[in-house]
Amino acid sequence: MRKENIIWILEDEPGCQIVYRETLDCIYRTFYFSRLEEFNNALKRINDGVEDEKNISPPELIIADLKLEDGFFTDYLEEKGESSLPAPFIVISTYDNLDLFRWCSKRGCLDFMVKPFKKNELIFKLEKIFDNSSADRVLHFIKHNHIQLTSRENQILKLFLSRDKAVSHEEIVREVWKGACIHENNVNVQISRLRDKLEASPYRILHVGDKTWILDRGQIV
Repeated sequence: MRKENIIWILEDEPGCQIVYRETLDCIYRTFYFSRLEEFNNALKRINDGVEDEKNISPPELIIADLKLEDGFFTDYLEEKGESSLPAPFIVISTYDNLDLFRWCSKRGCLDFMVKPFKKNELIFKLEKIFDNSSADRVLHFIKHNHIQLTSRENQILKLFLSRDKAVSHEEIVREVWKGACIHENNVNVQISRLRDKLEASPYRILHVGDKTWILDRGQIV
């Protein structure tokens, strides 16, 4: 079986790590961290472009327990900000608290599971995340790299992300400008500015026909 997707798992309980290994290691490339310090050092090496002696690859998803050996993941997020993470994250924890669910969600958490979790439920959720994660990854990449988009640019980008096909000038006007009568150049200018801001990213807005564009989502390397 191909193991293309990379998951970092923050979990300090040996028993839980065994469950993760039995459930996920045959499907995904997994890297385990018991301490926030260890996790943060690995992130720093990746961000600095330093070769990792353990051959740890950048994550596409992070699974985090909330309480680690040396602190709380919530405190880490509060201090570093979710934009410090190179990939979206989900939380799997013993804490069953609605306010905590809301707090994590506001900071970008894609899902929240309470221990003990069912193996098949976790696999199903991960399959769904990876099948539908292109939009999450694009938005996270933009946030992580501090790419500033205007409200209009953000609306256009989200329209592209909601489509797996080309988007026409008419669709953009209808969905973003709500059908208002605007000059054709307004759309062209917004597309051009969005292209410029995405230039350093893996993503490209390609002109594929008369007044028609598509977002090439590429691959994060």
